[in-house]
Amino acid sequence: MIVTTQDATAHILDTRSGEVLHAITLGADPQAWWGPVVIDTKNGNAYVTGATGTLVINVRNGHVLRRLSAHGSLIEIDQHLEHVFVATEGRAKKVSGVGALGLIHHWFSKDASNVYGSVTTIDADR
Repeated sequence: MIVTTQDATAHILDTRSGEVLHAITLGADPQAWWGPVVIDTKNGNAYVTGATGTLVINVRNGHVLRRLSAHGSLIEIDQHLEHVFVATEGRAKKVSGVGALGLIHHWFSKDASNVYGSVTTIDADR
């Protein structure tokens, strides 16, 4: 899946040929940024997060399954726990372990006093 930020569109590509199989409009406002994507290989869903929320997209047929209000600039999936973590980075760029899981780990460490942001957990199995 490729997300183009200029027109807020996600393109699902055929892995063998590179052909565009589906094009999904992510939001009504093309100026709102969309970016990080994670794919849940177990259930075939993509999670795309951006300034206005997170979309759950079935990569097999291109259908938007859910629109969630959880927005962020970092997103990761834990396949074992079947959870997707969406985080706002705040000052996360200064934290070791880039990514939502690294940010969560840092928040629970003894040196979390200078970290700002939030994390939303999504049940990937639903």
